[in-house]
Amino acid sequence: MAHNNPWADTHPITVAHLLEHTTGFDDIHFVEIGKDDPDITLEQGLAFHPHSRVSRWPPGTHMSYANSGPPIAALALERIAGQKFEAYAGTQVFEPLGMLNSTFRFPADSHLLAKGYAADGKTSTRYDHILLRPSGALNTSALDMSRYLRMMINRGRLDGRQLLRPETIARMERPATTLAARAGHQFGYGLGNEASIVAGHQFHGHGGSTATGFISTSAYSPELGVGYFVSTNMISGKLPAIAKRIVEFLAAGRVAAKTPAITLDPADVERVAGYYQLATPRNQFLNFLYRFAYLWRVWEEDGRLFRKALLAGGRTELIPVSNDSFRTEDEPVATLFLVRDEEGAIFLQSGFEGQMAKISALKAWIQPVAAGLALLLMLASILFGLLWLIARLFGKMKRVPGGQVVPQFLAAVSLFGGFFLTAINLKVIDDLVGLSVATLSFYLGTLAFALLCAYLAFRLVRPAPTPAGPVLRSWSRLVSIACIGTAVFLVSEGVVGLRLWAD
Repeated sequence: MAHNNPWADTHPITVAHLLEHTTGFDDIHFVEIGKDDPDITLEQGLAFHPHSRVSRWPPGTHMSYANSGPPIAALALERIAGQKFEAYAGTQVFEPLGMLNSTFRFPADSHLLAKGYAADGKTSTRYDHILLRPSGALNTSALDMSRYLRMMINRGRLDGRQLLRPETIARMERPATTLAARAGHQFGYGLGNEASIVAGHQFHGHGGSTATGFISTSAYSPELGVGYFVSTNMISGKLPAIAKRIVEFLAAGRVAAKTPAITLDPADVERVAGYYQLATPRNQFLNFLYRFAYLWRVWEEDGRLFRKALLAGGRTELIPVSNDSFRTEDEPVATLFLVRDEEGAIFLQSGFEGQMAKISALKAWIQPVAAGLALLLMLASILFGLLWLIARLFGKMKRVPGGQVVPQFLAAVSLFGGFFLTAINLKVIDDLVGLSVATLSFYLGTLAFALLCAYLAFRLVRPAPTPAGPVLRSWSRLVSIACIGTAVFLVSEGVVGLRLWAD
């Protein structure tokens, strides 16, 4: 199956990488989300848009969720079993479990399906024939899911039958291919099975959502002997809170034993303290935002370690339970691990997404400071440009030449205007999966911005004669530099001229 792995000779992709999401692939692109074809085969679905399947770091290093991973594993299963994945799942999984109302295809009794709704709870949405069905096309019921959860809780046993070996269940729950897993840490994302902390207890399971209004989560705890399944037919961010309330009820006041804290040596404190930045964005095209949103500072204070987002938010204490693993006060086990890759780079790996690379203090601060100054200068150029236009209408500011104002004004307006129009026209994710006002605004706005910045760069190199005074000329140059620097950054991130409906 088509993919690009620059490290194929030394780090070939395995089935475990596919199921643990350690391939390094970008997550599927919006054009793949928007493809709706009930008759497409799994192989055709994977061939439709393979451009997201590029390993961005050596496979078997970091976990970053990529919806194309499990379908490739399913295709391998099809070729070994000699039958379609959906049929294999029916005879080998659903029938033995007694999940009689579960299917990866559009169900025959479709009149029983819940209807999906947008976030407003009123706008109905279409049924989504997901392109890569093994990643999230399961139609099921709460009763069927209860049978699956009982089997997992009982370590492969259901209704007196041993369907899976206990060691098979344990391997499904345990990661094996990240840097942290190879260092001996067991909390994380296993074979399609995610460890999580809910209401102070460790659970295993999975959640997900579709673009058309469905979101669900299920998890179980062998220690507590309980599990839950929650599904809604409206896009909402309330599921974690619902799951927490359910676990608080199911746990009935039981408190999980916490891994004891230790005291770190000064050398270990020095290793972990410092600045960190997201190194594994799930969606690469959003990295131009993620790199600022996910900046951490870790420091020692009065013998304790704390973590805080560099730009906002409160601090969280990191409680060491070994010299390279940490938990918070609300967590019973370590969920954050200090690791090194083959080149000696230091990372804080979490059990799920968001692996953070250690960076210098200079790099940590110069990025938001430079971005903040550039944004302020561009916003000020819009305000100044509007004042200049109004003044010129009334015959004022005639000695301020338009060449020192208008190009910078138009560049800033194209960038902010494009992003603004994208945001206000983005009501459901379907607005990003085809040619729409939102996607066209993003494309045209960033492209116009880059072209205008190219003109500004030309004028910096070959300035035109102008009667403007030194203050205005300096101001104009500063704004031009801010625009050009922003354009170079956006080009390097692959944002300029991005066709979300096709790329």
